[in-house]
Amino acid sequence: MKKFTLVLLLLVSFAACAQAQTAKHAVTTVKADYSVQAGDEFLKLAAGGIRVTLPDARTVAGQRFTFKRVDQGFGTTVVAARPGQSIDDRKFYYLANQWQSVTVFSDGFNWLVEAQYP
Repeated sequence: MKKFTLVLLLLVSFAACAQAQTAKHAVTTVKADYSVQAGDEFLKLAAGGIRVTLPDARTVAGQRFTFKRVDQGFGTTVVAARPGQSIDDRKFYYLANQWQSVTVFSDGFNWLVEAQYP
């Protein structure tokens, strides 16, 4: 019985590790104005001068979104909060340069900047 329990424990552990290693994040490439969807996670902003609008912070409490500008194009990309909400007490967050990024987190009321580069 001990061998069976040990084998079963090892199989369960192996399955859990395999599942953790294969977890994937949703990547969305954005080339025009876009409204962020609840299923988005990482948004590659592949054009300058576009506007991405965050969802209502109340409907996605606890969720985070990462935006990374990957293009060299002209124009500042704007991450916008919904009317009546803010991103660290601002209406907009601007990504002006290639490779610039920001991660925002919904506290259920507004958006908080969790990380930014540079």
